[in-house]
Amino acid sequence: MSKHIDFISAGAGSGKTYRLTQQLKDELLGGSIHPSGVIATTFTRLAAGELKEKAREALIEAGEIAVANQMSQALISTVNGVCGELMKRFSFEAGYSPELQVLEETQAKHLFSQALDAVIGDDPKQVQAINALAYRLGRDERGVPLWRDDVVEITTAARANNCDPQQMAEFAHQSSKSLLAYFPTPTRRQLDVQLEQAIESALAAITASDDTTKTTANYVQALRDAKRSLAMQQLGWPNWIKLSKSTPAKKSQSAAEEVQLIAADFEKHPQLHRDIRDYTKSVFELSSKVITRYQQLKAQRGLIDF
Repeated sequence: MSKHIDFISAGAGSGKTYRLTQQLKDELLGGSIHPSGVIATTFTRLAAGELKEKAREALIEAGEIAVANQMSQALISTVNGVCGELMKRFSFEAGYSPELQVLEETQAKHLFSQALDAVIGDDPKQVQAINALAYRLGRDERGVPLWRDDVVEITTAARANNCDPQQMAEFAHQSSKSLLAYFPTPTRRQLDVQLEQAIESALAAITASDDTTKTTANYVQALRDAKRSLAMQQLGWPNWIKLSKSTPAKKSQSAAEEVQLIAADFEKHPQLHRDIRDYTKSVFELSSKVITRYQQLKAQRGLIDF
């Protein structure tokens, strides 16, 4: 039997439903297919109902009342709806219980959140560590770490591609390796020490210059904050970038040059490379655990999704 596949790329409101309706009508009227042999998926139940109803209307207008009445046999629904119906029909052959319930999208999101919360609650120390990494790498918004978003994104992609949770460690390694390939080779210089010394020299030079402009005052405060963070080993990488670009007023700009030069070498900092590897490893590891927990929760409740 020859196979023919048409790919039609179209944006919202461009007439996809109309095109599908006409194609369905032509195929059904031509006798090449029967309503019971039709399978169509849509993004929403509303769109599925609309497609089925418009196909019926087109057949009635063409005078094919009998074929129109048989459209109830067509399998037209969302991906979950179509796959769920097929699972019910062939549950024994697939080795599943016929009592399986298909998870709707909103239910799936709720169950996924439960799995994520359970995994996070299992290891508070890991959460503290990834929070610290997120702050240093600038993966936060107004003080709120965004690593949960990364875990969700990775997990969604992994499930969509049917990835084995055991593969996630290797994916993490390859991900950080490919990213760090764009970075320069880590330096052996003690950049933290050099930056702290440069800051001290800049502060002394600015104080001696008697520069009292507001721009310089703000710059001095930034230097003091950075020095304090360096002493606690908590200076984030966005702050390194900021120091490489910030300057005081014109009178004191020469005092800031050494700070800028050293801070600009942040990409060579060995700790930055370690932070990227550790953060990537952590979010992929959490994703692996979430996938496993999500599967367990579905199995316990007799649920399935697609």
